[in-house]
Amino acid sequence: MKVTFKLNREETGAFTNFRNQTKPDQISEENFIKSIFFLGLTTLETNLAAKISEEMAKVDEDVQIPGDTGESMGDMLGIDSPNTPEEE
Repeated sequence: MKVTFKLNREETGAFTNFRNQTKPDQISEENFIKSIFFLGLTTLETNLAAKISEEMAKVDEDVQIPGDTGESMGDMLGIDSPNTPEEE
């Protein structure tokens, strides 16, 4: 797959300066750009996952089920109970 970015003159200059200052000599320009691209994707994925977790926590706080006592569903049904019906 080939990905192409179209940069304006200012962006091209900024990228050229960044590349010249940070690219190790033993890495090809192609591999350097790939590394930057995938690092950006990984960072984006991490940030999105954190935001989703934050939003899910807000939803969990906001949504109250009528009659919910905070017990787990298993406790309410007796599934997690250490006592079986014969022992009770």
